[in-house]
Amino acid sequence: MNDHVMVDIETLGIGPNAMIVQIGAVRFDPEGVGATFNFNATFGDGDMDVDTVVWWLRQSAEAQAAVFGQSVPRDGPLRQGLYDFVRWLFVKPTMYVWANSPSFDLALMKGAWSRHASDPPRIGGVSWPITPRMERDFRTLRTLGRLMGVEGPVRVGPKHDALSDARFQAEWAILVLRAAIGSGPASASKPSA
Repeated sequence: MNDHVMVDIETLGIGPNAMIVQIGAVRFDPEGVGATFNFNATFGDGDMDVDTVVWWLRQSAEAQAAVFGQSVPRDGPLRQGLYDFVRWLFVKPTMYVWANSPSFDLALMKGAWSRHASDPPRIGGVSWPITPRMERDFRTLRTLGRLMGVEGPVRVGPKHDALSDARFQAEWAILVLRAAIGSGPASASKPSA
């Protein structure tokens, strides 16, 4: 069914108007991962801060290349990425939207949605659709999993790439959800029907 969605963003700042440069998302449920969403925004939309730019300069060459490399296609302005994400999100019913943490990723996305809306908070006649009841915090789930003895999955893909991070977090969430419902710690990579 894949009624859970894990979201991750990469930014060039941490303030409420931070420049979002990537949006990654993965559908999942306790059976496994499903469809993915990836958007690399053109630069220039939002605020940059020096500390975040310096932080990026300290990351691995692989992480820098995944976000800033010459081979990374720029899919368009952030406004388009947000609209595409919302359309992707509601192709299928979505019960929960997870992030690490919602007070950063989802709050920045909602703020950007409002900044780009000609009739706040709407884009293309669509209101920001992720309600507080849908928001879930992956950090809390991961901590619960550790208390239950759940080990995280093996990392595949670069850190600090939005889609790679969203997939890794979804796979970890699957392991914790399986342990919580008693279906065991089988591999999170099993495709769902």
